[in-house]
Amino acid sequence: MKKTKTFVSLALIIAMLFCIIPFSVNADDSGMLNSTPIPEGIYFIRNRQYTGKYLQIDNDDGPNYTTDGQHMEIWGFDGGNYQKWYIKRRTDGYYEISSLQSGLYLSVQQNYENTADKELIQTAYSANNSRQLWSISYTSHNGFVFRPKSGEGGSKDWCMCVGDYLFPVYDGRNVEQRKYVNNTSYKDEWDIISVFPTSGNEITYNTNLWNYSPVQASTNCYAYSLNNQVIPNTNYLWYMQPGQAAGYELTSNMITAMTVKSFVEADAEVLGFTFSPISKYDVCTGNTYKVALVVANGVDYHWYRENPDKTWSHKPGRTAVTKLDASSHVIYDPEVANRNYQYANYSTFVGYFAVTPLNNMYSGSQQSVGLPDHFQQIEFSTKSTSPIQKANSVNISKGMTYSAITEEIGLPQRMLTFGLMVVEYDLSDTSIVVEYAYNMELQDYIVLDYRIQPKGETE
Repeated sequence: MKKTKTFVSLALIIAMLFCIIPFSVNADDSGMLNSTPIPEGIYFIRNRQYTGKYLQIDNDDGPNYTTDGQHMEIWGFDGGNYQKWYIKRRTDGYYEISSLQSGLYLSVQQNYENTADKELIQTAYSANNSRQLWSISYTSHNGFVFRPKSGEGGSKDWCMCVGDYLFPVYDGRNVEQRKYVNNTSYKDEWDIISVFPTSGNEITYNTNLWNYSPVQASTNCYAYSLNNQVIPNTNYLWYMQPGQAAGYELTSNMITAMTVKSFVEADAEVLGFTFSPISKYDVCTGNTYKVALVVANGVDYHWYRENPDKTWSHKPGRTAVTKLDASSHVIYDPEVANRNYQYANYSTFVGYFAVTPLNNMYSGSQQSVGLPDHFQQIEFSTKSTSPIQKANSVNISKGMTYSAITEEIGLPQRMLTFGLMVVEYDLSDTSIVVEYAYNMELQDYIVLDYRIQPKGETE
């Protein structure tokens, strides 16, 4: 079945039809808490000297992390329960801090209440135990200091601090009781990052609905964020682009936070879904759930959506839906997740948004719209389908169709973006990177831009 005329008429039709907490707490643009007192809840505790390193139970205590007396360390973020802490403020102003994994409490070691360089540990709860009670104060350096009640009144200003080592071993450094030093080292200052609340409207994480042919190859991150696989009121798969439903064309050189947001706002008006900024700490209302937008300026955009279990998932372009980031860690906060992928570093975190899902899901075997037949029927090749050619023998130009290029040099070897359609072709001594945009009139992708470069230089 031909698709272009059908898609154009449907697009025109669509375009015509649619156009608690009792304590005071703030968050800065990074999403970190920046005032006290701390609301009761579940948090990650991140060291400010070793950016990206989080307080957790000793890694050697895995996989259960439940040993009474086990000491504390810092490790890179992976969002496990051994990195999550339940912080509860008492009526006397002190805090109790317990591990979500073990249920044991962050504590100073017994008989070492006034001793420096002693590892902090987790121990069973003991009512009014001063070694398990903490004051948490905000500093002029925009971090938090954790001070044990057991060390008050002495000559030292004891606090929770990362220990010193002769060698630069960052993962696995012990977390100890040390004297607070008001300088720019920040080993004794911490960020407190909330684990996101959910609204109950989050969509069940089900890879079976996305990771199969032809859906996987014909949808992307934008489609996944809105739970949308097909053009509304059809069964035609849709590789969605921000602004496309509203009649705009998004290209890589246009990619900025402002442009992508404005294009999605236009789509929301046409397609009738909610799209509004929201704090990571706010609970979505109505039928909405949270999504997050990141961009690699001038390169690509990418979307994440929150799952019912407070994890986050995403669909990197034509690849499978996953909960993992670029470091293969489960995503609990897309803002601090590793977003530096091989071909694009989505370093600009734009923000969180409340959306309503479109819920237009694919069924049957009709061919996709928004991808030429080559894309939907054939996976990327592992080697060129045509004889390998040198760059100076390749006939390529802007406006050329994907079908014509396939005839000229074969199928691309890899996708370089998660939102846009940018692919790479391997030749004998060079590679060609091509950005395509779907042309409804021609029923094919056309070349918007391309570059020829030595192999291995793809950014």
